[in-house]
Amino acid sequence: MHDKLIIKGARVHNLKNVSLEIPKNKLVVITGLSGSGKSSLAFDTIYAEGQRRYAESLSSYARQFMEVRDKPDVDSIEGLSPTIAIDQKSYTQNPRSTVGTVTEIYDYLRLLFSRIGQQHCPDCHVPVQAYTPGAILEEVRRRARQGGEISILSPLAKQEKIIAKDLLEKVEKSGYELARVNGRIMKINDLAKYEFFNNKLYSVELLVGKVVPRESVSAQKQDLMKMVEVALDLSNGLVILANPPLALRPSPPKRGVENANCEIDNSPLGRGRPARNALACEAGGGGLVGDQTFSTSGLCPKCNKIMPVLDMRSFSFNSPYGACPRCTGLGITQEVDADLVIPNNRLTLAEGAIQPWMRITGNQNWYQKIIAAVAERYGFSVSTPVKEFNQKIIGLILRGTGDEEYLVDGKKTKFPGVIPNLLQRHLETDSEYVRKEIEQYMRETICPLCHGKRLHQNSLAVKIGEHNIADLSALSIEDNIVFFKGLSSSPKRGSGGRLFVIPTERHSERRNPSRQGLRDPSATLGMTNTVGLQGLNQTQRDAIAKPVLKEIIQRLESLEKVGLGYLALDRSMNTLSGGEVTRTRLATQLSTGLIGVIYILDEPSIGLHPKDNKMLIESLRSLRDLGNSVIVVEHDSAMMEAADYIIDVGPGAGVGGGEIIAQGTLAQIKKTKKSLTGDYLSGREKISCVKESDSLCLPLSKREREGVAEVSAPTPPTAPAIATLRRCGRATSSPRCNFGEAGRAEGDNNNKKLTYKSIKIIGAKAFNLQNVDVEIPLGKLVCVTGVSGSGKSTLIIDILGKALSKHFYRAKDEPGAHKEIKGIANIDKVIAINQSPIGRTPRSSPATYTGVFTLIRDLFADLPEAKMNNYDAGKFSFNVKGGGRCEACAGEGYMRIPMQFLADVYVQCSECDGARYNKEALEIHYRNKNIADVLNMTVDEAQMFFSDISNISDKLRILHEIGLGYMHLGQPATNLSGGEAQRVKLATELSRSSTGRTLYILDEPTTGLHFEDIKHLLQVLNRLVSKGNTVVIIEHNLEIIACSDWIIDMGPGGGRHGGEVVAIGTAKDLIKNKNSWTGKYLKTI
Repeated sequence: MHDKLIIKGARVHNLKNVSLEIPKNKLVVITGLSGSGKSSLAFDTIYAEGQRRYAESLSSYARQFMEVRDKPDVDSIEGLSPTIAIDQKSYTQNPRSTVGTVTEIYDYLRLLFSRIGQQHCPDCHVPVQAYTPGAILEEVRRRARQGGEISILSPLAKQEKIIAKDLLEKVEKSGYELARVNGRIMKINDLAKYEFFNNKLYSVELLVGKVVPRESVSAQKQDLMKMVEVALDLSNGLVILANPPLALRPSPPKRGVENANCEIDNSPLGRGRPARNALACEAGGGGLVGDQTFSTSGLCPKCNKIMPVLDMRSFSFNSPYGACPRCTGLGITQEVDADLVIPNNRLTLAEGAIQPWMRITGNQNWYQKIIAAVAERYGFSVSTPVKEFNQKIIGLILRGTGDEEYLVDGKKTKFPGVIPNLLQRHLETDSEYVRKEIEQYMRETICPLCHGKRLHQNSLAVKIGEHNIADLSALSIEDNIVFFKGLSSSPKRGSGGRLFVIPTERHSERRNPSRQGLRDPSATLGMTNTVGLQGLNQTQRDAIAKPVLKEIIQRLESLEKVGLGYLALDRSMNTLSGGEVTRTRLATQLSTGLIGVIYILDEPSIGLHPKDNKMLIESLRSLRDLGNSVIVVEHDSAMMEAADYIIDVGPGAGVGGGEIIAQGTLAQIKKTKKSLTGDYLSGREKISCVKESDSLCLPLSKREREGVAEVSAPTPPTAPAIATLRRCGRATSSPRCNFGEAGRAEGDNNNKKLTYKSIKIIGAKAFNLQNVDVEIPLGKLVCVTGVSGSGKSTLIIDILGKALSKHFYRAKDEPGAHKEIKGIANIDKVIAINQSPIGRTPRSSPATYTGVFTLIRDLFADLPEAKMNNYDAGKFSFNVKGGGRCEACAGEGYMRIPMQFLADVYVQCSECDGARYNKEALEIHYRNKNIADVLNMTVDEAQMFFSDISNISDKLRILHEIGLGYMHLGQPATNLSGGEAQRVKLATELSRSSTGRTLYILDEPTTGLHFEDIKHLLQVLNRLVSKGNTVVIIEHNLEIIACSDWIIDMGPGGGRHGGEVVAIGTAKDLIKNKNSWTGKYLKTI
């Protein structure tokens, strides 16, 4: 039991009473067709039971505050250790979540900067001074020994508006008798008679005590310390030393006149500053001679600005103390875009040129009347096309006319302008619908205050060396390793007592670090070895920094080990691929060093180039070697070859799966004839690179191939067999069967010139792209590949996809930086299919997403019985309140029973018996099936049922052809695997009419796909290309790359080491290119 995980009778989802034994402390891969039950076994059975047992180990009181999982439908699980799941669905979509926050590196950075960071004035850019009470006391004693009276004051207000009542209450509670108001000494009783004007600023200080020269300094020591502490306490860390005695200058000199009293204080604490208020000294008068302000938090020696006390929340962009006040820590702001407000300037104002007024206002007539009043006053017509207005008139319409009033319907009103009105409504509305509508006219822009750095200016002014926390967050993982290893190294001799030097030899291994904001390698990055912030000297700072730096470096190296060295710490988690999310969480677990744990991972190789995949496999082995069990749900052949044990689930998908087909070592799986995975791993089955014509030339299945003679057989094949092979391109020796062709191309390597229509991206330089020019042939299957982080998604999705969407659909998202895109006229639309889920609630399903459910509801609404009862399509929706849904369960089909500290219980609704509809809707039948019966059908069953209704059967046929025939129409979207969701989206786009000039963009379409599923995917993609369309895919799967007509290989590395086009051409061209990592791995297949 201790060396095995024993599962008996697992029946979760489609699992068919599965029983098996899984060896512990091994790297185990669970594989099989998409939808065969892999995740049901790994996550919904093993992980769910592990979490449930953990929850039950806690008290019933604690379980009330956590989500307790249901007991999975399994007879027993023995030998179960604590479980940790690293899947792709558990990460947040919150834009505030970054790589740094998820891995906790940013928390350690906040701790580091709050303890040893040097504060600077954000306005003057000079280091601020902070003093301990003891240091201030020593300054008082030093001055006392020099002679002269010293006054100790506690500043209650510094050039502020005064509320007399509050000030008097605070002064009277202090118990002191004298105060200074704008330099004038008065008694507390007289202060009550002082008139404070609302439009003036005042400085008020409380006189806490005096140091008299004739008294012994040592005798006054206790009293001095008490006076300093009281002064600091009353003013929240500020104290003023006035010397000579308190007095105003009789007449302040004019600005610019030399002030003899601006002498320089060369004392240890003065450090060459003016001996009195620096701001007043520089202004040439109006200040108080001899004043010097001290602060325990920080004070600018140049402008006397008081800095806040540093703590960890000062560097949190999720806290109001550290976040930028303009963007509230997001780094971006939403601004109304005039082009979106007036999308068609050929229209007149009367015709509805102002789009928001036509969609989201409740009183369009009122807006038309007020704009007519404005037009009358400023001499323009609402019947004139907007394009004929000058900029002044357009500015009035968009920005308003200020305080001017207009008479509308007998009432005086102001015209605020379209944009201010939208911003105000967006801020004040309680309606989510109205807010979403207004956001259609807004664009996200970099915050003009923090420039995208998310933090308050005071926080950005805290530095270690020459870098603030935002600078380090913007660096890649690998650059941060260089930086922090430099910080943790010993200072070089002869560096003038400075701390933290980046070793030159480490920088020589990196390419151009200055591009990312790092200093010259030989430069020092520390602060002077003097008493400064918080009174710490250099030795103390080193001691504080040492444990923090150790944790930061350990976590950074864990990220680099899993192949994420190219990521920046400030990269938002919602911009990462599923594989990157998985590996980010894996790196966090690597840094913990736990043992005896069962780790369960979901497709960690997604988005990984074969080169980076090797690093991932080594990381998983390291996790295993620590004494953990690592269970990976995976389809990658390299991962299976590295596994200690493989479990193949099948034989089909959905209801056709849920069984254990084979289990054992790699060699054992290869020998299992009934294992489809074993067929591909052993080479008995291969993914064909045959170019298909329409749907006639299908990849031959294993059974079909066994019915005809093989090409390599010693006896010649029969004539029919030759015809069959020729039809599929197998009897020819053309390179097309192995690598595909892209037509004629002239030139060598990266300078190939295409001789047919293409789209050309010129001067792409967004993110890490190095001003590259890329030409994409049209009418071909084009694969963009390269190592992780090399710039593939930036080039295709952020630049090409967004630019084309803006051109064809007026999308508001701005494309990445580039010069221009040529050849757009050669296509008529663009369709982008990404990895986002098709729905986040159980109400979303394949039927609703593909639109086939709308057609089915319309069909039911057209039935005579439905018309007789005046039922419309809404009667057959389980989402419409008051329609046909069951109101007892709100169309859910079940009811949730809260169980406090136990898992909630879900029971079938007794009103509708789980059908989700009310009795009236269920009484309408089409061919003896009601609407609930149709939702329970599989795609294949529904295709046969609706075979004579073309618009429905065509959509279902495409779902069947991409391998989703087993899926139920009403299956909740939350239960779909990543591969299933991706193919549902693909089927939705394929069902739309194509003109043969469509550009399809697919991001990692092989996500979650088995070898057999990839074969089906290739069939679909080739069919699109055969109709004249262009398919551009971002992919790392070697079989897909090898079968592409044209390949664009990005690199040579990730992050700042990438962003270049390494190679272009066919697979054969890449294999010949020595600089292409992709070419090196293509040789292996």
